[in-house]
Amino acid sequence: AAIIASPWERALELLNEMQKRGFVPDVVAYGAAISACSKGGQSQRALQLLHDMQRKGIEPNLVVYSAAISACEKTGQWQRALQLLGQTPNPDVIAYNAAVSACAKAGQCERALQLLRSMPSPDVVTYNAVLSASGWEQALELLREMEECGIQPDVISFNMVISACLKGGQFERALRVLVEVEKRGSKPDVVPC
Repeated sequence: AAIIASPWERALELLNEMQKRGFVPDVVAYGAAISACSKGGQSQRALQLLHDMQRKGIEPNLVVYSAAISACEKTGQWQRALQLLGQTPNPDVIAYNAAVSACAKAGQCERALQLLRSMPSPDVVTYNAVLSASGWEQALELLREMEECGIQPDVISFNMVISACLKGGQFERALRVLVEVEKRGSKPDVVPC
């Protein structure tokens, strides 16, 4: 029986095959391979491909940078994520969100918050990433800020705020948020810690 290659392995095979046949992979080919590696949990390979394309003089585009930043997020390389974000021409919300998430997952809540504050237009995903690393006081403040900015919190937002309150021993505050969520017709699925 033939072994079916994963998407990231197939992407690397195609990239190698292009080169064997004398074709020079372009930014689109590299971007697809970097994205496939990032999504397949092959972050180091994704970052190596970025390095290879830059070494060959191929200028990464926004899609490539976003995929590379996502690869950093998966491996906790928040400093590298910030470095790549700084190199990204006109970063969009996707690139920012990947960098914010990289910082939050590495426990760099202040850095994640700084990025959120520097973004032209953060969205609910941005706030949720920062909420995931926030203590209860900051979580409640961010929830209030979202609503003031016209960003509708989702179930994930409320779950994270409730969880932060529970972890901080703020059971009454967690209950107030839960009641507010239920008034809105949502059902958070947070599991008490």
